[in-house]
Amino acid sequence: MIGLLFTGPFRRAVPCAIRPFRLCRGSRGPVHYQNTPDDDVLADGFEPDILGLCRYILRMQVAKLPNGPTPSDIRNNTGAIESGDIFGMSDGTTRSKHYSNMRLKDWSYIGATGSSVGIWVVRDNHEGDSGGPFYRSLLNQCTSSNQEITYIVNYGEAQTEAYRTGILNSYTLVATTGAAPGSVDTSWFSGMGLAGYVDASARGRVTGVGINGRDTNYTYTVGFSNSTAQYWTTAAASSARISANFAGYVSRRSRQS
Repeated sequence: MIGLLFTGPFRRAVPCAIRPFRLCRGSRGPVHYQNTPDDDVLADGFEPDILGLCRYILRMQVAKLPNGPTPSDIRNNTGAIESGDIFGMSDGTTRSKHYSNMRLKDWSYIGATGSSVGIWVVRDNHEGDSGGPFYRSLLNQCTSSNQEITYIVNYGEAQTEAYRTGILNSYTLVATTGAAPGSVDTSWFSGMGLAGYVDASARGRVTGVGINGRDTNYTYTVGFSNSTAQYWTTAAASSARISANFAGYVSRRSRQS
């Protein structure tokens, strides 16, 4: 299950159309629309099944949000040169919606800005997803009409391992005056009765004292996963110590060992 929280200081029009709803149920699984106390919105939750993919795409007016990632900005291109996904530019370079993707471990939010406004999608820790810290998927495309921000939980293409669908995944839509988003508090999820949500009291931590035989010229990412959840952390550069938080029914075994 996934969810989206809309939060921001705005009561004026912003370049996206989201309206508050209540809890309902879709034909392919539970869909959550939840009003927060200040009329912000939690929306869109389901499990991938037949199609095997789960994504939320914001298509917003590019005139209001013209400033996004340059590599995937295909405005003023000279035409498609490969499969309708890669476009040539007059300076001889190419651009594509695939070019702005990043390793999951390297980004925490994606968005675009305009005059005194920014719209951002902030990800959670992806514990209930699959693919690990180096997995890449689409994030953005800017066309002559739309600024498209894409959040993908399960891509459904080039899948590297089985889906994990037992833990709640959340992503947050944040409106700002143009600044990048700060941290997002979703602890209030614990009072909503959401299937798969694990609050702080049910979580544990695993730590390690270092990595033997490592080359200090490189950064080391340490991963933990099973069929239920996935986690990773970056080893400290100086000591290679590691520390990672787990959801309860994964961390209990880690604490015992």
